[in-house]
Amino acid sequence: MDIDIKEPLTKTLEDLLTVREVLPCSERQVTVKARVPHQAGVRVWPTTFLQCKQTGRRSKLMHAENVGYYPQWKLLKANERFLMIFEPLPKDCVSFDLFEEIPEPNGFHVEEIERNNSDVYDVIV
Repeated sequence: MDIDIKEPLTKTLEDLLTVREVLPCSERQVTVKARVPHQAGVRVWPTTFLQCKQTGRRSKLMHAENVGYYPQWKLLKANERFLMIFEPLPKDCVSFDLFEEIPEPNGFHVEEIERNNSDVYDVIV
């Protein structure tokens, strides 16, 4: 029995190209502007992520500014901000949590952040 595997592979490639052409470009990075309410040494760990409340999907931290990266600390003044940029959230995400999963106490955890159209958020940590 001869099996022609070219036909399914060709159709799959064509399907992928068609899907790629019609995908919306609305998914974008998520920007979180975090503020510390009092002077503190602050750092972020690479294990910091956003978790969609609807799907459970995690968006990884891609970049941070004006903050130390573990193991370095940066002293921030009261109400000083730092910036974190994350992978896109799922399209159907309505709310999410910010987690800093670390092997010591006092990691960031901001619950129930309501999604907005700009995907830019202000939080206090």
